[in-house]
Amino acid sequence: MDEKILEIKDLTVSFGENRVIEDVSFSIKRGEVTALVGESGSGKTMTALSILDLLPDTACRRKGEILFDGKNIFDLGPEELRDMRGNAIAMVFQEPFTALNPVIRIGRQIAEAVSAHGICPRSEVRERIKESLSTVRLPEETVYQYPHELSGGMRQRVMLSMALSCDPAILILDEPTTALDVSIQKHILDLIRHIQKDRQLTVLFITHDFSVVRTIADKVCVMRRGRVVEQGAKEDVLGEPACEYTRQLIACIPVLGDKRERLPVVDG
Repeated sequence: MDEKILEIKDLTVSFGENRVIEDVSFSIKRGEVTALVGESGSGKTMTALSILDLLPDTACRRKGEILFDGKNIFDLGPEELRDMRGNAIAMVFQEPFTALNPVIRIGRQIAEAVSAHGICPRSEVRERIKESLSTVRLPEETVYQYPHELSGGMRQRVMLSMALSCDPAILILDEPTTALDVSIQKHILDLIRHIQKDRQLTVLFITHDFSVVRTIADKVCVMRRGRVVEQGAKEDVLGEPACEYTRQLIACIPVLGDKRERLPVVDG
């Protein structure tokens, strides 16, 4: 468990003169769930996109290193990057309805992900799709459906199924429960934790919600204004946060019957 599978070292990303990520450094151990926490605009998603080298063309300045199994991702060529994305490192984006193609059936979309990386012979692709859907507790007939025919929770599970279909070493989840009802959120979180433990997956979980962190994470990195302001084991960060900003984020967790005045979150 001590082996580092991903290391981010002094990552800085700028758009023109505006630095959206500045000197971000943290590492993730193999089999660990790391929560990247912060308000909207704090740089969480931009950090995740940097890991996959999916930064927009307007990101004209980039410094630092991102090491996956000791190899700097920024040094990889186009073919190596294409092989890494989805195969070694997979990402589930925040809004599944926009990530899925609305005019293509679910089965074909998962098949394209599997076929693109040559995970299995063509004759075994259908069985692979069936297994990936079963993993996220979706019925086999989902392959014949279009995204608009599914609920928000089912679409999120389809995205999770697609990400897992290539057996990645690292799974990046960008606020996968934000748009879901509370009961569905719990179901998705329980499913993610079950899959992570069963496969010993390494997970980077992006969220703004410390109640989710309490459920899912082993380690926590807190971001504010493009910087990591605190990081450590979940028990340490939740139990004795060193940063005032972290304390205020934790204070936003609703507690049933708690009528204490809540501190406003510092403007990010």
